[in-house]
Amino acid sequence: MGDLKVNPYGSNTSVYEENDAADTQTTSSPTDSTSELDDASQGSQTTATADLPKTPLSDPVVVNAFKEKLANMDGTDRQCPAVNVCVNFQGSPEFEALPEAVRNKLLQQAAKDPSVEMRLNQLYDQPLYKGMTTQQRTELLNVFAGANDQGRQELVTLMGRKLPSGQSALLSPDLSTGASLLDNLNKLADQPLSPAAAGRRSEILSQAISDTAEPTWFLDQGQVGTCAPTTLQTSLIINSPAEYVKLLGGLLGPNRQAALANGDTMIPALNDLATPPTVAPGGGASVLDTRSITERVFQSALAQYSYIKGGKPMPIVNASGDIPGLKPKEVAIAQSGLYGRNYRAADDNTFMGTPGLYAQVQSELNKGHGPVPVSLHWGNGGHEVLVDKIEQDAKGNVKVYIRNPWGSKDARGQGYKDGQVLGSAANNSAWGPLRTVADSQSGLEVMSGADFLKAVYGAVVEK
Repeated sequence: MGDLKVNPYGSNTSVYEENDAADTQTTSSPTDSTSELDDASQGSQTTATADLPKTPLSDPVVVNAFKEKLANMDGTDRQCPAVNVCVNFQGSPEFEALPEAVRNKLLQQAAKDPSVEMRLNQLYDQPLYKGMTTQQRTELLNVFAGANDQGRQELVTLMGRKLPSGQSALLSPDLSTGASLLDNLNKLADQPLSPAAAGRRSEILSQAISDTAEPTWFLDQGQVGTCAPTTLQTSLIINSPAEYVKLLGGLLGPNRQAALANGDTMIPALNDLATPPTVAPGGGASVLDTRSITERVFQSALAQYSYIKGGKPMPIVNASGDIPGLKPKEVAIAQSGLYGRNYRAADDNTFMGTPGLYAQVQSELNKGHGPVPVSLHWGNGGHEVLVDKIEQDAKGNVKVYIRNPWGSKDARGQGYKDGQVLGSAANNSAWGPLRTVADSQSGLEVMSGADFLKAVYGAVVEK
């Protein structure tokens, strides 16, 4: 086998920070409108490298790919792209600590595909790598080896992501065991999986990496009524990505159950790993589910947990059907389970009405408890979104920024654009209340304070 070389001086990929909130949903995106969004069909969650958000215009894998075949394919004489000095991973403590089969896999892939070395260069070049222990570096290489091309690219992004607290996302602990996100990804790379997930480990691992690297880009509710579970999934990944991956490992493991932070057990929905994955929006004809495997599994399981904890008989959720949505009290049940803290459903049935509800949302944000799940009147139904922030200008004009679980441009297509006006002041259609797209890369939309007050009827706040 040839040497596995990494360039310590190679170009860095840009890291787009995840210090803002996340997407969410409650009802499926309407399909019968003549709006510009009709052209934005919801696509697959597997995104081509060139289509990823905020990717540098000169992605080294694309731009600096070798222009001619290397004469020596065992890598002995290989030079890293753009430089003549390389670091040899082979023989390093972190590389030697890998199982032999994993070492051989990386060496063979690097000998055949220059992009493997390029991605390893990018990992090595991240400031976080320099401060890692040998064990952490070995775990990182093991996760890299188990991921597919998208997962490896997103792993570079994940190394640069920080939580709202400023802590490294990759090294942040989960809420119950104290294991880091890196620990839990490494476990997912090796743990036994359910027979129903056989042959899908790389897909599962890579999607977990992608979800935790860029939740506001990758997550959406698809064609079904999982706006509330999607909002909570996004919020959890923003605040505790390690907990999210720990739960995925349990749901996809041989026992098919996950221990929540409050001590409860979450079990999967029926048909969550069906192939091909289908859904029946509104109870109608079955169509291909556009969500990723992790979205389908986690969202349906969280809805199932909330229904059962709320007293409904099981089984409740068929992942190949549709989900009728969660009431504010059920959203509070799910949030309490995920974080191991007591949450309650606040509503507008108080003497202060919706202004009192608004004040409670603002209070949660001021305490650093965001993003806050809120329930909005949406045409003839309801929709769960995340309130990311509330701003007020010198004239007293209020803007409320929400993350819509219909998703980012990744799910909604090129027709979903910054500055686009959606919905109406009357809020009398499936397009919902009047709002403007603030950031199509993350599903961030902004409403006036007045339109928000007219639409909001519930929120989940800490007791």
